[in-house]
Amino acid sequence: MQQLPAGVSEPPRMSPVVEPAAAPEPMSEDENEEVGHHEVIFKDLPTEEEKLQSEVLLKQIQFTVESEKKGEVRSKVLVRLEKLIRTWMAKLLRAKGYKNPDDHGGRLLTFGSYKLGVHFPGSDIDTLCIAPRDVDREDFFDSLVNIFLKHALVKELNPVRDAHVPVIKMNFFDIQIDLVFSALDLDKIPPSPPFNIGDDSSLRNLDDPSQRSINGTRVAEKLLRCVPSVDTFRLALRGVKLWAKNRGIYGNIFGFPGGVAWAILTANICQLYPSATPGGVVSHFFTHYRQAIKEDPNSPNQPIYLTKSLDVHNDIGKKSWDKKNHQFELLPVITPMPPYMNCCYNVGRSNLKILCQEFKRGESIIASNEGKGAAVDWRDLWAPTDFFLKYKIFLQIEVVAMDAPNFSSLSAFVESKLRHLVTCLETWYQYSELPDIAKTASLEIRLWPFLFKNSLPTERLHFTENSPSNGEYYAASTPTPPDEDHVEPCPVPENGITGYYFIGLDTCDPNVSEGNARQVVDFEGAVGQFYQQLLWSNKTDKMEVPNITLVKRRHVPDWVLSEYETQQLRKKEMKLALRQAASKKARRKSTQKPGSGLPHESSGSAEHSCEQLPHSDASPPETPMVA
Repeated sequence: MQQLPAGVSEPPRMSPVVEPAAAPEPMSEDENEEVGHHEVIFKDLPTEEEKLQSEVLLKQIQFTVESEKKGEVRSKVLVRLEKLIRTWMAKLLRAKGYKNPDDHGGRLLTFGSYKLGVHFPGSDIDTLCIAPRDVDREDFFDSLVNIFLKHALVKELNPVRDAHVPVIKMNFFDIQIDLVFSALDLDKIPPSPPFNIGDDSSLRNLDDPSQRSINGTRVAEKLLRCVPSVDTFRLALRGVKLWAKNRGIYGNIFGFPGGVAWAILTANICQLYPSATPGGVVSHFFTHYRQAIKEDPNSPNQPIYLTKSLDVHNDIGKKSWDKKNHQFELLPVITPMPPYMNCCYNVGRSNLKILCQEFKRGESIIASNEGKGAAVDWRDLWAPTDFFLKYKIFLQIEVVAMDAPNFSSLSAFVESKLRHLVTCLETWYQYSELPDIAKTASLEIRLWPFLFKNSLPTERLHFTENSPSNGEYYAASTPTPPDEDHVEPCPVPENGITGYYFIGLDTCDPNVSEGNARQVVDFEGAVGQFYQQLLWSNKTDKMEVPNITLVKRRHVPDWVLSEYETQQLRKKEMKLALRQAASKKARRKSTQKPGSGLPHESSGSAEHSCEQLPHSDASPPETPMVA
């Protein structure tokens, strides 16, 4: 196996069968300076039952651990990528007049789930390219991108210059890579050690995009220093991530907590319960946040952070999070390295409500597992949601492009805007021209954080290699990784690549005190407002304008639904048909005049009814209208 380059950190290996970790000893208060500001809730050693439950947890999340062979492939890919970047940087510096450009360095570091050692099979690798000051971001997005364009093993290249964190997304040697860039205020990048990217001096004279880029690695390194037991943290975080992904509440870009936020929330529990086993941490995770995180927008949640304070140096203090200037943020989860930032800034009202519902559901499952010991089954926690079963009406966002590179760019752009569509829907009545008496409906809105593509119908997330015994779980967890020995390109359909995002919609019963107003929701104004945000200067002729339609569940493409969902919907249709037949038979019987067999007229005034959307069986309109 090739030697990893300097700066590329390899996550600790986990064998194909993970042995249960020994329960950690209680930690003294002075043992770890990095452990945070709050008082420890519980220090006692774990019970035998907690140890047994942790052993079961380790077995049931084992399928989320990447095999050693595939881990070696990732390491080799990182070696090749850093070699390519160092070669590019040396040529660039030589052209700028450097006599010995090889001595000025250039490093590739990792962050995110790979750096933390909790990545799932097939997941991407977040990487950071750091360079000396004379290599700038324009060089990164111009000359380096040109090299990637000509590289035979680079696919799906998508440079995003204007993102909040500028990034190059690509498939490199069949591994998904997100590559960000930061040029430090140094003549050369020294070896590590003595160079420490966690030192605040590395932020000196950096602009905001560079600070945000470099902070990914700084935060990941600090996170591992903030927990009393790294092994316990990693295993517990795997369980939390699996739950969040399967329950459809994962992804910062969609307005849910992302990987960093879930890691901070898990690390916070590790600090509060320093002696807990991995299973204990997962249990406390739900019982704690069920109480600590509220959905009331009029009562902001308290900030959750891992450090002893949020004080910073004057030179970066203006950019750092503080409670006074960010008091209206719904869920402040603060990163542990300055400049401190709220990594849940994107969480809105609808998503916060969903999170609270999921914490409540998790707490209920944890309570039902008490006293079961080794008979506990953690899989109920991360059983997939009933998204396509619960909702009967959806807002379908269709993304179409003629080839893979254009589709990747377009879908990434639309994805970055979807949470704004949710915000528009939350305040739909502001854009509606309906009379006030008709604006009585309140919406339940749920964005599903996944892109369904017709070119890859098998790219359905899978829950586990072996379904639980009740057979009622369906595929929905982590992307299926490609076969490393044999990878064939997926053919592009003749009509291009089509992808769908879905937002489930439901209405709550309105309070109609008088009149004959029916429940009406007008989406047209809200969707029209959102279309204004989809104006994009980088659109090409091979990209179509995204199409947003209101569709019933039966109009959702068949290849979107899993086998389990299809089976459950068929069962529902059969039950509905039987109920309708029985109801029809009862109505016929009730309208028969005694002894005549002829129907009689019904009497009484028509009762007011509030119609749930949709109120007709017409085919889905081309644009969202009134429901």
